Amino acid sequence: AVNLLALNLGAHGQTPTEWQLSTYPAWARPFITLLPEGANLDVCKPNPQVRRRNLTIGKMTIRPGDKLVTYVARDLEPYRGFHVMMRALPHLLRARQDIRVVLVGADGISYGVPPPQGNWRERMLQEIGDAIDLERVVFPGRIDYATYIAMLQRSDAHVYLSYPFVASWSLREALAMGCVVIGSDTATVREFVKHDQNGLLVPFFDPKGLADTILRVLEDAPL
Repeated sequence: AVNLLALNLGAHGQTPTEWQLSTYPAWARPFITLLPEGANLDVCKPNPQVRRRNLTIGKMTIRPGDKLVTYVARDLEPYRGFHVMMRALPHLLRARQDIRVVLVGADGISYGVPPPQGNWRERMLQEIGDAIDLERVVFPGRIDYATYIAMLQRSDAHVYLSYPFVASWSLREALAMGCVVIGSDTATVREFVKHDQNGLLVPFFDPKGLADTILRVLEDAPL
C-alpha cells in the first residue's frame, strides 16, 4: 500500500536539507530527493573593494575603519534568534567603540507568533534599549538587493541564528560572499557551517558567548 501511494504521488518529492528530509516518515524518505539549494555565484562573491569606501545603510554610514557586524532575517523574530542577537549587543558594543551593527529585517511574523504587544524589535528595545548605543545600531527594515550584497561583502562578522528549521537563502549567500559566519549550533545551520572550518558555531541560547565569538573574529585577523 505504501509503494502504491508513492507511485500515485509520482515519487517526485524533493527537499533541500538533510534535516528536513529526516522529519518525513521513514517510508516516505526513499521517494524524496535531497536537492541542496545554493547561491548565484556570479552575484554572490567577495568584493574587497567595498571596504575601501563608505557604505550607507538606512541612517548609518559605515566607514572603512569601522567594524561591521551584520544580521539578516526576513522578519526580526525569535525563530531566527533575533532576541539572542539583541541580548548580545550590550556586551559587544561595550567592548569596542568602532563596532557598527546592522540588523536587516521587517517587523512582521514569518514564523512563530508575535509578542503580546507590538513587534519583536520594539519588545527587545524595551528590554535592552538603555544598555546599548543606538547611534551604532541600525534597523533599516528590508533593503534593496544591491545594498544587501554590498553589506555582506563589507561585513566583518555575520550572525545567523535559527531554531531547527529551514535554512535561509541569506546563509548560503553570506557564505558565498566570503562572510565570517557565526552561526547557531542547530539544525540546519550545522549542514552549512562547519565549526573552525568555514565559520564558527555557538550555542543558540548564549548571548554572551555569541558576543565573545564575534569579538574573537573582529580581533583575530588571521582567523
